[in-house]
Amino acid sequence: MRNKILLLLGFILFTIQISQAQNIESIQFTLDSTYSKSPFYGNILITKNNKVLLERSYGYADALDKKPLTKQNSFQVASISKQFTAYGIMILKSKSLLDYDSMVCKYIPNFPYKNITIRHLLTHTSGLPNFWDNIRPNMDTSISNGNNEVLQYLIKHQLPLQFEPGMKFQYADIGYDFLATIIENISGLSYQEFMYQNIFKPLKMKNTYAYMVTDIRKIQNKQLAIGHAF
Repeated sequence: MRNKILLLLGFILFTIQISQAQNIESIQFTLDSTYSKSPFYGNILITKNNKVLLERSYGYADALDKKPLTKQNSFQVASISKQFTAYGIMILKSKSLLDYDSMVCKYIPNFPYKNITIRHLLTHTSGLPNFWDNIRPNMDTSISNGNNEVLQYLIKHQLPLQFEPGMKFQYADIGYDFLATIIENISGLSYQEFMYQNIFKPLKMKNTYAYMVTDIRKIQNKQLAIGHAF
């Protein structure tokens, strides 16, 4: 095992040294040549000490209309938004407005599982029912079901936990739904407004928004990049 660890560390250090030796021109050449052989869509930004070293856009914001991608375009980040939600909880913790090991029901009084903590939600160790297998198939998907609808479903149907909270790791989408609800209940702001006031605005993220819908047709943003499968 020790030899394997040393080999892994050696590989990491070797990789870092190569990365540091590369200059911006060679990185751009690699990106350009890769795109010419196998096109990808995305924005590239490399900075150092607040100086932009490389900024490029590749592909289309809308492939059907041949609309080029630019740095002003917004992307749906899906579950990557969990990082922002977790940071929102950390902001409230830093202001002594919550404790990680407090029960979720302290902040969501009608939450039906009384032995789940905020830390369990953050770390995917809550044991909450699987949304895609046990909840969504039984909900009206012709409408946009939000966090409250999921909460009401669990209150009504009293689905059992998959395991005792804290006993194992199991990715749970809806855990972060309830973290968003906690943010709203404590701050008195909507999730969107909290994200804007505490994260997007201070960091000057001018093209970043929190939309509480999953149907792309309901997102009013002319700069939204449209995904395509080829």
